[in-house]
Amino acid sequence: MPDGNQTVTIDFIRHGETLWNREKKIQGRSDIPLSDAGLTQAGCLAQRLVQWAQKEGEGPWRALYSSNLTRARQTAAVAAEALGLEIRLSPLLRERDLGPWEGMTFDELMERHPVEARAWKADPARPPVPGIESGQSVADRMIQFCDQALTSYPNSRILAFSHGAAIGRLVRTISEMPPSQILVIDNVSITTVVWDGASGRVETINDCRHLDP
Repeated sequence: MPDGNQTVTIDFIRHGETLWNREKKIQGRSDIPLSDAGLTQAGCLAQRLVQWAQKEGEGPWRALYSSNLTRARQTAAVAAEALGLEIRLSPLLRERDLGPWEGMTFDELMERHPVEARAWKADPARPPVPGIESGQSVADRMIQFCDQALTSYPNSRILAFSHGAAIGRLVRTISEMPPSQILVIDNVSITTVVWDGASGRVETINDCRHLDP
């Protein structure tokens, strides 16, 4: 077990754009691949990571992990090839399971289930209907991933390709952010967390400079 003086730095990256992202559909665990635009975004991200690695000499990352959903794996694959790293899959990094609501837009959800949709908007962590994963469950497995990373890579840095709601829930939990505070995790953004086994520090949220024109 790592001692109290050890930390792991994790650069969490949300996958590139999918057609469902563009159409503003609720994705959850639905296994939607990247769009052409998403593949272009993944290339821009990979270029940024290569530049970062070149600044650090041999590169700062000891390992590269990805959710096992296709959109995350595709984004990770572009970076892994550019960096010469192997992709290691972790289901802990998967997106929140949104069950019966997946495939709908929020407007469609409001039309069909207005009471539940408003409750979800007021407190996204609390599942308003059966079949939806709780925010606490998402936070617990993301923290479990951080614990495993700390055990395997103490005092090191790794990459983790994940999803918007999963990364957002981790950030909200670590930062004790209230539900009313807006948090944006864009496609191929970088969010950096330093974890010591008991608590975390969020160093960067939603860094998308590699997409600047």
